[in-house]
Amino acid sequence: MLSPPQPRSAEAPARAIYGLRLTGLGDHPALPVANGEPWPEVRVVRRVAPPKSVRRGFGGRRACFEFAEGRLLLERAKATITTVTDDPLPVDQLVHPWLATAAGMWARWLGRDVLHGGAFALDGGAWAVFGDRGRGKSTLLAWLALDGHAIVADDALVLEGGYVFAGPRCVDVRVDAADALAAAGPAARGGSRRRLTLEAVPSRLPLQGIVHLAWGDEPALVRVPLAERIERLREHNAFHSLPAHEMTLLQMAALPTVELRRPRSLDRMSESAAALVDGLDHAERRISSA
Repeated sequence: MLSPPQPRSAEAPARAIYGLRLTGLGDHPALPVANGEPWPEVRVVRRVAPPKSVRRGFGGRRACFEFAEGRLLLERAKATITTVTDDPLPVDQLVHPWLATAAGMWARWLGRDVLHGGAFALDGGAWAVFGDRGRGKSTLLAWLALDGHAIVADDALVLEGGYVFAGPRCVDVRVDAADALAAAGPAARGGSRRRLTLEAVPSRLPLQGIVHLAWGDEPALVRVPLAERIERLREHNAFHSLPAHEMTLLQMAALPTVELRRPRSLDRMSESAAALVDGLDHAERRISSA
């Protein structure tokens, strides 16, 4: 006698980050459930195999990136993101930075732009935050999150039509910075970072301004001259072989753009963050009353 067919277990719902609907991920607190967003759907596959079994390089509808743990294969025709590692890839590594790289490449295939930076929400819009490595971008975003401000994305900004797509609901901070901020969170990325959980935000927000980070003796917020803005944005393009669209750069350059100068000392982070938020709040009031 034949046994009745066993019901298939329901697959976890799609997750919505970086302007994509990702399937095959299962449940994870940093990956919000998709809520009807009309975005391309891409399946994530995790393979345990020798990374060298996957050919490196780029070619039209295929891209393969190298990580310390293995290789990341993107196949546009199959709508798949595949991780190939000798051992099972830890989920925290997949969430970040692997998915940031994958979503960034997919964004370029879709005609979107992607810059290396973060963003936080203020008055219904997003302010992008750019800083070279070591400028404390993630530390600043972590402090803002702990102070009650919504963080839109950390590390990868996917842009389309004047909007920023939200990233995973987490931000990774150096252990020493997390200790200084009294920020609790599990170890991530091999123990080199501490991962802070972020509150939910809309899946996309209008971009309303740009913040560049710099070091200075005292916290100060200064306007960036219009003539400097496009070149400064180009420095943060995520893929140097794929320049950002000129129209995107022009639209971003037309937005309010400031430089936050602040001391390196983590003890003065609260002053620096206050200078930023208060300065932008006053600027927004001047703009809305003009």
